[in-house]
Amino acid sequence: MVVTETKLSGARANEIIETLPFDGAVVTNTIGFRRYLVDVEIRHGSSGCLGNHRTGNPCYYPEANVTHLAKVNSDHCPLLLNLNPNMGSASNRPFKFQSIWLSHNDFPTIVREAWIGKEADLAGAITGFMVKAQRWNKEVFGNVFNRKKQIMARSMGTQRALANNPNNFLLKLQDQLFEEYNLILQLEEEIWAMKSKSNVTIFRERNTKYFHMSTLARRSKNRITSVQSNEDEWIHEVEEVKEVFISSFKKLYQTEQCCCPLNHQRNSGWCVKLNSKEANNIAHIPSDEEIWNALKSMKPYKALGSDGLHAGFFLRFWLVVGESVKKEVRGSFVNQKVPNYLN
Repeated sequence: MVVTETKLSGARANEIIETLPFDGAVVTNTIGFRRYLVDVEIRHGSSGCLGNHRTGNPCYYPEANVTHLAKVNSDHCPLLLNLNPNMGSASNRPFKFQSIWLSHNDFPTIVREAWIGKEADLAGAITGFMVKAQRWNKEVFGNVFNRKKQIMARSMGTQRALANNPNNFLLKLQDQLFEEYNLILQLEEEIWAMKSKSNVTIFRERNTKYFHMSTLARRSKNRITSVQSNEDEWIHEVEEVKEVFISSFKKLYQTEQCCCPLNHQRNSGWCVKLNSKEANNIAHIPSDEEIWNALKSMKPYKALGSDGLHAGFFLRFWLVVGESVKKEVRGSFVNQKVPNYLN
């Protein structure tokens, strides 16, 4: 077998093939100099791995992983390729606000409906919003890829009808479908850009495939398929991996101290004390302006709260959610306790 790079023309490749003592050859056309079309790995001259574009492309098998097995009857570790690993169920994922939702015209209506009659109940409003947003995302917004297929099918049918019986109605319908299709393509690119967590401002000229590959690479990097226990044993089963993490966190935040005197005398001379002015400032109930300025000082979409919402969500819909947020903040200062759903 002869392996060569694809940096030559088709005519030159045919000339080289004709000089070789073989009955024939299989030619695969490529687009540009794509080095990953054929990958060959050889170790000690005794083993090899040959893969084509489809089997080596993560777009076809995004969940695939490769595991190094133990050395048994050879001088190197066998490789186990699993195309469909058991990654567990994704149905228990917590709610997460997607900033791309703001681009849809119907989304403000979802927010207003969730907050109607619950201006004094932030917890109830957020719970209602989660239910409405998840249903809306599944039925309307998140169905982008199916909508794309439907519009393509309708467009093909319209073009066939125009070929047989052209009329103004079909021409207007075709223009409308093209406009909807372009909007969906733009939305699809923004969705993949958001999932890839790339800087859209810098990579605006990139196509959807770039963001798609970036998303797959990030997910593959963040995916945990196995962990090593305290006994140096590798664990691969999903439920056992979960148990290792849970037990590790429990031990991390536990103490071996079994009791403590209730009337323990503390020596407060070593610590710094607040003066009366500083103590009063801490107990001061914040004003509307202070709450608004504190919200503006946060990064809009940097980190999610425990309720799955960014600070940017409250900034964007402050006229709708502002009263409930201010009431909850003041209540935390009055009661000297942050509600459990926010902590």
